[in-house]
Amino acid sequence: MKKLIIIVVLYTLSHSVYAQSPDEGVPPLLLGIGGGVQFAWHSGAITTYEGAYECCTFADGTGAGLVLGARGIFHLSGPFSLRAGIGMERHDGEFSSVRLAYPMLSSANSIEYVDLDEALDTRLSTLTLEAEMQYLVLSPGLYLSAGPALHIPLTREWTHTTTITSPSDVRFLDGSTSRTLVDGEIPDASPWLSLRLGAGALLPVTRGMYVNPEVLYSIALSNVRTASSWSVAGFQITLGMYVGL
Repeated sequence: MKKLIIIVVLYTLSHSVYAQSPDEGVPPLLLGIGGGVQFAWHSGAITTYEGAYECCTFADGTGAGLVLGARGIFHLSGPFSLRAGIGMERHDGEFSSVRLAYPMLSSANSIEYVDLDEALDTRLSTLTLEAEMQYLVLSPGLYLSAGPALHIPLTREWTHTTTITSPSDVRFLDGSTSRTLVDGEIPDASPWLSLRLGAGALLPVTRGMYVNPEVLYSIALSNVRTASSWSVAGFQITLGMYVGL
């Protein structure tokens, strides 16, 4: 008798935890909007140019930006649902590097060896298309998700500034210790792909309305620029609202 009770309990738990479905009142189709913040990690080499000459190479930048989008969730079968969405995302980054004992021609027409701090700010906004499979693992709506995303650049700009840190008496020809080398559009920026892995919860607020906290981690599958190894990964924290149809 004890064995029968254990089997019944295990069977009930396995179905309640691993096979949740919309028969608990969740509509088969949900539409909603969401927003939040994205933390980006930039990796690979980014090279800037001063005129026709190669200047500096940067790597390993970080940044944060806002995300906003619209999504739909369609129940497929058992614990599985398909989510598709479109949104605007920021993938900004800040990079730094140092050049030591760099030869520079002074106003006295002599060579000075200076130390330079290089700073690169990148501003990337994208139209992002995503499709993810969701797997419901725990009531009331806790799920895991995975799927690809396509990021199409809309804004693609960067600014590179250089600052003399030593010797303290050395200046550029205009008398300043800092100048902008590059300020404009990033050349050859192209759409890139990522794989998104996430976890979230679809929680009922009122009848037919749901709140959706979620965390997504993005793994870069291709590069931002075709001519370099620059890629963007990171994670985003969002909060969405859905209504059932």
